[in-house]
Amino acid sequence: MMMMMMMVVVVVVLVVVVMLLLLLLMMMMLFYSYFSTREKIVKFLQSNPVQILLCVIVLLDAGVVIAQILLDLNSVKGTFKNTIKRTRLPQKRCSPATG
Repeated sequence: MMMMMMMVVVVVVLVVVVMLLLLLLMMMMLFYSYFSTREKIVKFLQSNPVQILLCVIVLLDAGVVIAQILLDLNSVKGTFKNTIKRTRLPQKRCSPATG
């Protein structure tokens, strides 16, 4: 389970690094044009690759949040089971009433 989480983290980090490199390349291409700074920024933010990057980041964030919720749920469930086992009292055997 822990190894799988480490693999997911590594993949997410690699995807983010590649996206940031592509973003940097696009910024360099856009800022070597003859537009004003505001026009360059608006054009950059409205470009398709930036919109796709934002969607990917939002989806990755949602996946990480869901994974955290599942891990917390499993952790609480395991703790709850251990607590029940530790706090369970021995059953007293009742003998029939005499007399």
